[in-house]
Amino acid sequence: LKILSEKLKTHWFGPFTITQVFLYGTVELSQPNGPNFKVNVHRVKHYFGGDIPFKVVADLHTFPMDK
Repeated sequence: LKILSEKLKTHWFGPFTITQVFLYGTVELSQPNGPNFKVNVHRVKHYFGGDIPFKVVADLHTFPMDK
């Protein structure tokens, strides 16, 4: 019975940020301390916990376009 309870336990919790939306109901989620992963959109729930932490984007460089 212990093996069954481990299978039913949730392995991820959020909040996560949706980084990309794919065809057929798949979304890619990003997490602060780990790799991005894909899930079906039906497994995603709305976040009602308060302010979402601001994500700081690293220093971006712009390059001139070739003419």
